[in-house]
Amino acid sequence: MSRETKDFMEAYRHTSAKLRKRFMRKKPDENEAKEGFRHLAHTLEQETTFSHSAFMTMAVARCEEALGNVAAQAEALVLAGKSFLKAEARKSLIKSFTFEDDLVDAMQCYDQAIELYLQLKRFSFAASLCLEVAQSLAALGRDEDAIPYALKAAGFEKKSSLSVVQSLLLAAHYQINIHRYEDAVVSLFRVVDIVLDTCGCNAHVLERLTSSLEKKLAVIGEDEDTDDELVEDFDELYNKRRLRSQVSIHGHPNSAPVPPTAAPITITTPTTNSSTEITSKTSETSTLPSSTPLSISEKLSPVEKRFVRQQQLHPPSSSTATQPSPQEEQVQVKKLYQTFCSVSGELDSKMIDEDAFLAAVKISTQGSYREIIEDVEVQCLLLHSLLPRHIVAKYNGLIALYKRYLLQDDEASNNIVHIEQSKYILLQSLILSLQEHDREMVCELQGELWPLFTVVQNQLLQRIVTKIME
Repeated sequence: MSRETKDFMEAYRHTSAKLRKRFMRKKPDENEAKEGFRHLAHTLEQETTFSHSAFMTMAVARCEEALGNVAAQAEALVLAGKSFLKAEARKSLIKSFTFEDDLVDAMQCYDQAIELYLQLKRFSFAASLCLEVAQSLAALGRDEDAIPYALKAAGFEKKSSLSVVQSLLLAAHYQINIHRYEDAVVSLFRVVDIVLDTCGCNAHVLERLTSSLEKKLAVIGEDEDTDDELVEDFDELYNKRRLRSQVSIHGHPNSAPVPPTAAPITITTPTTNSSTEITSKTSETSTLPSSTPLSISEKLSPVEKRFVRQQQLHPPSSSTATQPSPQEEQVQVKKLYQTFCSVSGELDSKMIDEDAFLAAVKISTQGSYREIIEDVEVQCLLLHSLLPRHIVAKYNGLIALYKRYLLQDDEASNNIVHIEQSKYILLQSLILSLQEHDREMVCELQGELWPLFTVVQNQLLQRIVTKIME
């Protein structure tokens, strides 16, 4: 045993002895032991013995756990995970044989820290840790292990849509590296879904109209003169918009985060003293499960329906407010329903009639989101040439995108605002050359597109060239 190792073991035993129970002292001093372990971990870090430093930092985390400091425990576990990763990276750098024990210990430390941050409801911290783990694993050449952490980062992030987009793009990059092209397409279309949900101004208008129409239809739902066809049509549109959060715009189910739903349904009826507010049981929470379609008849319990019906038939005599007649109320509901149908139809046409990328560009402002849509569109266009036909047939978005580039329409190309005109023409030429199997033209276009593409796009283009040359 060397002198340095002997000194290290003596310091560790001396610090651990402070945690033992002694005579006339019931509780050990964790604070003093914690500082000793921390000083020892810092010393070992300076001596580049990262594994031993990580074990000392884990001892600090155990002391924080005994003291009940969860946040400090998670921070200590993160530091220990970083030290284990440094030890593994050092072995990988010198091409040393390894059982990857340091990598396994690092993942365990990070997983415990992520779980602690989730318990503290610090979702952004958990997402950033998942992203850090994914990037570290990718740097070690383990892209397949990095993909779940990148997808977890997208799922944990609750506030920043740009952070979710960054995580999904990173996951798509790792999936492309290991030739999992279909999974990459799903991740990229989830990015488009997030842009549509974030920038969809019509969706916010639709939420307000839905809430207002729900209130009126719930109030007059027991009236004999109610237009049943109106209620059924509204139910169909309402459920269609609810289910759209489960199925993405390209017609393939994904696990994208479900956007918030409409506000709780409230019914206000005049009374002698104050207004009585009835809240629907299906809207007690701010978000409703999108997998269960709602019906107008399910929004009120039988007791609430009888109460509302009684208030309509026998209004309080002391109320001075003028109640609209049933005919006037029907006219108001029909006008509101027509507005709802127009906005809903406009939103649905953007999802179905047009391809997803043009719909996202139309509702997004200039800046980061349009650059994201441009990057995703080019990647999906290149992935279309690498995927088999039976897989491409699953995604309506890929088919619509490919058809747009096949059509040589000058008027349509002038409406493309998110891609430069010269780059768009080069992409059209590339698609036509690939369809005709013109190898020389594809190689020539690769040289022109190379400075205009990102690293991932150039990687996909090179694989296309290799495929067509074979």
